[in-house]
Parts: sequence; structure tokens; C-alpha cells
Amino acid sequence: MELTDDHSIIEAVLKGNKQAYAGIVRRYQNKLYGLFRKMGSSEADAQDLTQETLLKAYR
Repeated sequence: MELTDDHSIIEAVLKGNKQAYAGIVRRYQNKLYGLFRKMGSSEADAQDLTQETLLKAYR
């Protein structure tokens, strides 16, 4: 079953389907990375910030 909207993905994660969060990661990782780069972060810092942001959102 393909989950297509954020709400459905989050509901699935909350019900125990931890792998469903990959859909959120795929959807937002490039957008977050681009935002951090535009804000002046280096490539490495933007990657770190993207990962930290997605981890915090998961928790």
C-alpha cells in the first residue's frame, strides 16, 4: 500500500509502521537541504541539519 499524503504517512508511523516515515524523508530531504544551503550553510552542515531535522520530526 502506497501512502501518498503526509497525514496518512504519519498515521501509519504512529500505528507502528516505522518504515512509512521513509515517504516523509523522500518528500522533504531535498527541500530542507536546499533551504539550509540558501541560508548559507556549507554542504556538510546542510546535510547534517537536514538529517537532524528529519530525526527530530520522527521523534
